[in-house]
Amino acid sequence: TAYEIVDCDWSSDVCSSDLTNIRPMVQDSVIDKLCLLEPVTFNYNDKSGYDEKTQSRDISGFIAQDLQKVFPEMVGTFVIDETEYLDTNLSNLNLYLLKAIQELKAEVDQLKSKLGE
Repeated sequence: TAYEIVDCDWSSDVCSSDLTNIRPMVQDSVIDKLCLLEPVTFNYNDKSGYDEKTQSRDISGFIAQDLQKVFPEMVGTFVIDETEYLDTNLSNLNLYLLKAIQELKAEVDQLKSKLGE
């Protein structure tokens, strides 16, 4: 699919007039990939460096190693005292969720068409 640069929306993160090589973010289905993710609730331990109050608070999210297997672009690394740690950047997750909704809608539309609705 070719995209035409028509307008620049100042309320968005990127201005299309400043871009090249615009293409769909995902070529394959993301529904199955999203279903591989397992949201968890956890607490940080003493090794994390967080204070007791933060350690006692339930946190919801993904385990970085698990997320890395499915969406490696959402996991980065950083080093503290010569030890490498993983961190997550979930900013693209909403885009994948939107793609999954679009895929599901296409499936629903196809099923409705088969049923003659």
